[in-house]
Amino acid sequence: MTFLRAAYALALVAVLLPRSAVGAPAGALDRSSDGGDGLEMVGEGVVSTPHHEWTPSLTPDGRTLFFGVADPSFVSATRFWAIAFARRGGEEGDGWQAPEIVPFSGGRSSDGYPAVSPDGRRLFFASDRAPDRVGSRSGDGPTGGARGDFDLWVVERVGEGWGEARRLGPEVNTGADELAPGVTADGTLYFASDRPGGAGGFDLYRARPAGEGYGRAEPLEAPVASAGDERDLWIAPDGGLLLFSSRGLPGGLGSDDLWVSLRQGDGWSTPRNLGPPVSSPASDTSPWLSADGATLYFASRRGFGDAPSDHALSYAELEGHLRSVTNGGGNLYQIPTARVPALVEALSESSSAGERPLPTPVLVGPGVVSSREFEGHQELAPDGKSLYFTIYNRAFNRDTIVVSHLEDGAWSRPEVASFSGRWSDVSTGISPDGERLIFSSRRPRPGEPARTDLDLWVVEKEGDGWGAPRNLGPPVNTPADDYSPVFTRDGTLFFCSNRPGGLGGYDVYRAEASAGWGFGEPRNLGPPVNTEHAEWNVGVSPEGDLLVFMVHGRADAVGGDDLYASRLEGGRWQEPVNLRELNTPDNDYSPKVSPDGRYLLFGSNSFPRRRRRSYTDLVEQLDGVLNGAGNIYRVDLEVVSRRLGEEPRRAPAH
Repeated sequence: MTFLRAAYALALVAVLLPRSAVGAPAGALDRSSDGGDGLEMVGEGVVSTPHHEWTPSLTPDGRTLFFGVADPSFVSATRFWAIAFARRGGEEGDGWQAPEIVPFSGGRSSDGYPAVSPDGRRLFFASDRAPDRVGSRSGDGPTGGARGDFDLWVVERVGEGWGEARRLGPEVNTGADELAPGVTADGTLYFASDRPGGAGGFDLYRARPAGEGYGRAEPLEAPVASAGDERDLWIAPDGGLLLFSSRGLPGGLGSDDLWVSLRQGDGWSTPRNLGPPVSSPASDTSPWLSADGATLYFASRRGFGDAPSDHALSYAELEGHLRSVTNGGGNLYQIPTARVPALVEALSESSSAGERPLPTPVLVGPGVVSSREFEGHQELAPDGKSLYFTIYNRAFNRDTIVVSHLEDGAWSRPEVASFSGRWSDVSTGISPDGERLIFSSRRPRPGEPARTDLDLWVVEKEGDGWGAPRNLGPPVNTPADDYSPVFTRDGTLFFCSNRPGGLGGYDVYRAEASAGWGFGEPRNLGPPVNTEHAEWNVGVSPEGDLLVFMVHGRADAVGGDDLYASRLEGGRWQEPVNLRELNTPDNDYSPKVSPDGRYLLFGSNSFPRRRRRSYTDLVEQLDGVLNGAGNIYRVDLEVVSRRLGEEPRRAPAH
């Protein structure tokens, strides 16, 4: 499903099931309000404190929360803002750990409104730092200080950290304030500004990507715009749904309320107030919908001061209120999407409004699995807790198979697989029971000289490890290359080979399991899968009815190596379809379907095309994750089903 359809489905399930039957949403927090409405404070006493917190923004996996922290004045001329982050999990369970200041904030200027891009690779924010302090920590340095108005900046992921902050260009930034950025999967930037010519104080704007920057920013006009302030926003990855705060639209409940509007052509539907318990008489701002669409996060200044006290307070009581978490400063809250009727209705309308862009691929284990090295040929173990993949050297003549394990929701530092590390080994396929692993290698057969072609080898489980590798031999192996193995649930082996008798450079073959641990004579899949071009790097669904593979040289190619898919219907493979929503101008390769049939994992060596302002900037990107070497991505298998013109499929439970 698309993001909006998935969000609606989750919301519908939550509405239909009793609350006890619905799992805790991503980012389950600490306490519910007394009204039983599902509203909870985020990390009370840890994230939400007596200070002012606002603008929550989560990474796609929901494990890291970015937010703004402000001094008590918040909007005065003496303001001080900083951007903090908190990670989920640790020795105390799955709660939020103590926050830290991000490395590019916390200096003498103010930074706020963090917004993570849908793929988690970039973080946009607002800052009043001086433009010439690009390499400084938020205004540190000889000139120090802030320049007065707020501009929008962006930082990109570099390994496990962040690169240098970069100010966006004049198409976005002006001499007025630019705040509250949000970005779609295609890079379109939404933000708020009080520049001249708007409908009110702050208005919402949109700037589409153009070259290495953006085109001219366009205002979002009525019915979204009002004579008041429209400011904090969240935009869906596909650009179809907008959440924002307003203190000017008719029908508001307080100083700032939260509203939802749907994309209609190039305009927007009449906004709907999200209503209680989200909107309240207090200031409610900073909406953010979780990546799975199940949870709405926002900031609110509700608390002490919302209503008169039932008695005259003593000084001790007053002091207690002022120093409490709910002292009227901003706190972060969350609520299941299903508990917000206006949002459920909007998602429903958007879901039934027609086709929308497909889900966005997510980088797997950024900085750990996907690193500055060239990774690919990934294979998940049947239990989903071990990921085998190949790391290539830069000359592509020495490949090594490594393994990472899922520990506390994160991938561990990879280790060289016990059967690899000496010879050039590449690509793995694990049997459905997890007891055997086949891989490709140039290692010599026993008693034979070193080989230049790839053979398929097998290792079997021995305790917690693997036994000695054994060559599969004929009829699977030949003097040509035989590699890229993958199993179906019934034990059938698919692989690629450039053996004689094929249709092109490399073709896809299929070999049925035979008695013992052998295979029958491999059969070429033939046209339309195999052609005069090179079909290699193959992935198959657990049922064996969906083929995803890499092709080089077809007429409809998007880049150098593209991913294609074909469905088996009536015993015949259908005409392959280019997965152009995934393919890039670079190389996209090594597709594999996850053992549960829910996801497609693949490799890509795409990287951001942008101007490098200095040699240091160039080296920083070359040392980063997105340096043009291959990385591993994951995306919902719907991207394939939809491209084939099907309703999304799910593998049956086993």
